[in-house]
Parts: sequence; structure tokens; C-alpha cells
Amino acid sequence: MPTRSVVSPSGLINIEATMTLITVLAGVFFLIVGWLCLEAIGS
Repeated sequence: MPTRSVVSPSGLINIEATMTLITVLAGVFFLIVGWLCLEAIGS
């Protein structure tokens, strides 16, 4: 069972995989935003 696949072969959305993907993307997004804010304050 592939964990990276968002859409299963039947065409239904894999909720667990989708939530994991969203969580990872949100984490990366907030890390980048936080880093940019620190860079702006530092400069």
C-alpha cells in the first residue's frame, strides 16, 4: 500500500495520505515564513 499516493487506484482520495501531505507542506511553509521573518528582523 503506497503511502505517497494521494489518489488511490479506484479514484477515491486517500484521506490519511492527503492529511499527511498537507501537514508536511504546512510545516515547510511555516518554517520558510519564520526564517524570512527572522531574516527581515535581523537586517
